Amino acid sequence: MEAKLVVENENDYHSNKEILSRSDLQNISVCPAYFKYMLDNPMEKTPALLFGSAFHKLVLEPDKFLESYAIAMQFDRRTKEGKEAYAKFQEENKGKEIVSLTDFETMQQMAHSISENKCSTNILKDTLKESSIYFTERNTDLDFKCRPDAYKIIDREDDKKIICVDLKTCANADLDTIQRETYKRGYDLQAYVYRTGLSALYNVREEDISFIFVFIEKSAPYLVHNVCCSESVFESGKNKFIKYANIYKDCKETNNWYGYAEDTMEDLDIPDYLLNKGE
Repeated sequence: MEAKLVVENENDYHSNKEILSRSDLQNISVCPAYFKYMLDNPMEKTPALLFGSAFHKLVLEPDKFLESYAIAMQFDRRTKEGKEAYAKFQEENKGKEIVSLTDFETMQQMAHSISENKCSTNILKDTLKESSIYFTERNTDLDFKCRPDAYKIIDREDDKKIICVDLKTCANADLDTIQRETYKRGYDLQAYVYRTGLSALYNVREEDISFIFVFIEKSAPYLVHNVCCSESVFESGKNKFIKYANIYKDCKETNNWYGYAEDTMEDLDIPDYLLNKGE
């Protein structure tokens, strides 16, 4: 597949199940059976996912927020009048996702915190936002897609560089927590996939593409932490990518989407780090 940039909305991007994404590989990391189930049975947005996607829209495309989201005032749905008012509100905002007034006010304070952070505003300034990239990953020859939150190309004579930015809402944005969550939640895998896609699309060397996470806490005082991925993050993501992509290829070829262990019994041990925890 020739790398291409596609302007599409979030729903169209996620509805395309023919092309793999980072989230698909993250599901395979659980086990192939889980990936297959999630592929065949797409889940509705959880409140946390709804909050995250609405917050992204508010920060990245504030002028388009009300095109996709409706803010629900306080309705007392224990009463007949409240139920009728809420039903009318839903009808008037058909096709939009609904966020509560409380959540929206929290999002506004988080967005304000980012706008007050000089580093965050600088890296988000003049960026291309919410566009999809489709490409073929060279190590596995598999077609993939990614949807960077924001990125910009810096052209200086023959020296072209790209800065890619991803927003992450979180409970704690201290560095220790970020390091653990990056590995646990596959943010390293995301960084690798996105950098690879941008490299293929713009023919820019991977080492000339920076990937920055903007972590923002969801409770007051809504602290912001900007972190730039080192090569160790990309290397970790690449290793995961090759491992999970090859599992996918094998399962697709054999049509065997097995669970945690493929018709085997595993030994149970206590890891050393747990045995030594009390020392």
